[in-house]
Amino acid sequence: MSGMILDPSFHAPRCPENAPEHAAGLIRLGLRPGLPTGLVMFGGVGSKDAIRVVRALNRPGMGVQLIVLCGRHEESLQAVRAIEAHIPMHLQDFTRDVAFYMGLADFFIGKPGPGSISEALAMHLPVIVESNIRTMIHERYNAQWIREQQLGLVVGSFDKLGEAIPELLDPERFASFRANTARIRNSAVYDAVQWLDSILGNHGTAGAEAALPRSNFNQRLTPA
Repeated sequence: MSGMILDPSFHAPRCPENAPEHAAGLIRLGLRPGLPTGLVMFGGVGSKDAIRVVRALNRPGMGVQLIVLCGRHEESLQAVRAIEAHIPMHLQDFTRDVAFYMGLADFFIGKPGPGSISEALAMHLPVIVESNIRTMIHERYNAQWIREQQLGLVVGSFDKLGEAIPELLDPERFASFRANTARIRNSAVYDAVQWLDSILGNHGTAGAEAALPRSNFNQRLTPA
């Protein structure tokens, strides 16, 4: 497998950033075309860390705007809504249209979870993740891998995002990060279909059934 299986929508061609449709999508969200757009996400459940990210970047003159996907974390959604906005922001509760929002973003901010990182990289978004003693052990290597592959930045605390953003958006570094994300080829959702087709083709339905434990095989043949 070439990576984590993702919804095919993450593999669809992105709308060019200079296309009218891209600008129209940002305008519909109350955002400004041409302004670097960060997508903030902590999975479908969400996290209070979204509040920390917004507070760190919600400064006049920061030069960015945010799409904040709060997931099912109602507390975070309400807390961010209560913050006086000094930068353009679009706030969203749980949605299944993550690929749509990522398609409007230029970079990703979130935890170093395999799903979120895989989705962002499939959309060619450089990433900023936090890694420290609070990071789950099984996610720490993901942060190390991001450093090794030069796919974005790893910060010790989201409180330091105000310093990290200018580094990420430096034109030369950002172009390098973007090119590196384009090198990551994840076609796992299609790989899986090919592997299953190969397995079924090699063994056949009869062979697969014969390989089942007898009790399970009998249960399959027993009418409900």
